[in-house]
Amino acid sequence: MSDYDNPMPYLRSEQVCAHRGASGTAPENTMIALEKACGMAVGSVEFDISMLGDGSPVIHHDAQFGRTVSGSERLQDLVLGDIAGCDAGAWFGDDFAGQTIPLLQDVLILLESHAKLPILDVKIHHDEHHAFAKALAKTLNKVIGNKVIGNKVIGQTGLDEYLISSFSRPFLESMRAVMPDAPLVLLDEALPSDWSDYSDSLGLKAIHLDYRRITPDDVRTVRAAGLDCRVYTANDPVAVQPLIEAGLTTVISDFPERFLAPKG
Repeated sequence: MSDYDNPMPYLRSEQVCAHRGASGTAPENTMIALEKACGMAVGSVEFDISMLGDGSPVIHHDAQFGRTVSGSERLQDLVLGDIAGCDAGAWFGDDFAGQTIPLLQDVLILLESHAKLPILDVKIHHDEHHAFAKALAKTLNKVIGNKVIGNKVIGQTGLDEYLISSFSRPFLESMRAVMPDAPLVLLDEALPSDWSDYSDSLGLKAIHLDYRRITPDDVRTVRAAGLDCRVYTANDPVAVQPLIEAGLTTVISDFPERFLAPKG
């Protein structure tokens, strides 16, 4: 009998986040994976952002091609026009060939249209933290700001909630300087010893940790401080049950469907 024959009780939508889209059943960080996640009863969708050499933020995890896109080019050596023909889906299966590398603005519009909370996981691959913060703020301000047609303001785009997470403290600090109200999240493996002081100094909204490196007491401590606590990348409902019982905010999973009640 597998662990999934007797899973823990299903979670509420807001307790489940799709990791890199529905990346267990579609190629990570592609529009098809993100669209599949939007069709699920998840409350949030996490995805990775890297920056090209021209400052364009794109949805891609690694510093260079080779794992999900063929080739060996470094992202810092590319400009937006260089990625137009890149196939980010064929590695996952023939049925997904032709998936392109999405742009951040397109992903934000997609998630907003489906009322999913976007969790932007910023990947810093070299000394780019300040430039990345400025580029990200520019894109976010376009999506959050007023829609204008001609000279007429027709209202907000609707994106009013999102989270920006990163392992890079220099990036988070740059983001706070560039965008003072940005909702920031510290990513780490285990709960760092200075998490409370760092949270106070930067005004964090949450801490995201490896589910294998966190204890129920860690969850209770973070939650008692008024922060959300999420874990990545948990695919076994049984493994995180003690964390859920301790008050975990959200499970980030490649297979969010395992944590959700079936439709119908």
